[in-house]
Amino acid sequence: MAILAGADGCKKGWIVATLDTVSEVTTCQYLSAVEDIADSFSELEVLAIDIPIGLPDKGPRACDIAARARLGRPRGSSVFPAPIRPMLSASSHAHASAIGRQMDGRGLTVQCWHILEKIAEVDDFLRTQSSSRTRVREVHPELSFSLLAGHAMRHPKRKSAGRQERLALLKPVFGCIVEEAAAAAPSMGANADDVLDAFVALWSAKRIYAGEEIVLPDDDRQFDSMGLPMEIMA
Repeated sequence: MAILAGADGCKKGWIVATLDTVSEVTTCQYLSAVEDIADSFSELEVLAIDIPIGLPDKGPRACDIAARARLGRPRGSSVFPAPIRPMLSASSHAHASAIGRQMDGRGLTVQCWHILEKIAEVDDFLRTQSSSRTRVREVHPELSFSLLAGHAMRHPKRKSAGRQERLALLKPVFGCIVEEAAAAAPSMGANADDVLDAFVALWSAKRIYAGEEIVLPDDDRQFDSMGLPMEIMA
């Protein structure tokens, strides 16, 4: 038996969609910490997670540049630059931006600041639990959706049309549980788009498990100073 999982961050933790490769049972639940995901599933083989993993000490990540180029406008803007590693110690958005401007000539986007705590959480987990490094893989939902559909999404994910567009892609893959979980999102402290992103991350986890994934950048594997890969899979 193998468990595959896709995870997307929500306000207080993570929305996790899972698939048992033997029983083909699919679930969706809230877990408060990334460590809880690993602890909850002893047979976890792949965790595809929507969070930057490898962090540069300076400069942009090639995988982010490649993902933006592949998605094009306007969806490419959803791939915002990952923080540089020194920003993880910042106490505020202004502090993080000051670190960035001093060390790298650029500040930190507000979007990235809002998930910086989760970036640090995953970074700490992977640095201290080295055995998990081969199982936890970075994905980006918009890139995954574009591969599933054969084109970039036409509508923003937080709009009703965007939710329906993404739901229509996921239901043939996972069944009615996607719609049911999206409707139950508020009870898990999440938004419907968090649930849809978790399921498309699970779709990518299936591809990774089968050896069918794409990897960006596709021409040169890069690692950060902690040995973590700076790459996005889908």
